[in-house]
Amino acid sequence: SFSRLHTMMKPALLVPLLSLLSQNGVHSETHIRHLAKLPFNEDNRLSTHIFAYPAGKCASLIKSDNIVEGQWGHEFVALHGEAYTAVFGHLQGVDASVPPTDVQSFHDCLAVCLEKGTQQSVVARPLPHRYWKHGLVEDEGKVHEVNTMDEFLSSDACGKVEYGFVNYHKNTVKIYWINARTGEAVPNQELGY
Repeated sequence: SFSRLHTMMKPALLVPLLSLLSQNGVHSETHIRHLAKLPFNEDNRLSTHIFAYPAGKCASLIKSDNIVEGQWGHEFVALHGEAYTAVFGHLQGVDASVPPTDVQSFHDCLAVCLEKGTQQSVVARPLPHRYWKHGLVEDEGKVHEVNTMDEFLSSDACGKVEYGFVNYHKNTVKIYWINARTGEAVPNQELGY
């Protein structure tokens, strides 16, 4: 699933809006039994990016992979119970009833990135490329090896987000991305009527 931002914008409002799209924050790990406990907004969409993985042994091993809770702006969430079954239980070769207990490293675990803006009704079924399966990520029918959780979190699987803009005005809107390190407005494209 992907989120879209469809709104009427004045060019002067676009730069401040785009700066909000890349905020980084640090969050502490949460344990979730029911998907309804994920952070949804008033429109029943995820209000933040989620990095989810099985509770128990996998959750304890995540820290050994040198990643920091909240890295890349994701809220870290350990899933168990109904939430674990809904998100991971449909995957081939996964015991849908309980998170794995016989793992030796996080490479033996599963993980998934749930994108901000995803509707609550489909949050349990992210696109295949959003899953980490024992160090492998599937994208467009090809399987790629991803060696670390940091690499997974910063890859297209977790880091790529789609936004759509619509211009309802006759004036051309210039779209800029804001460099988070320098604050520089980098021209991206012009959006016509």
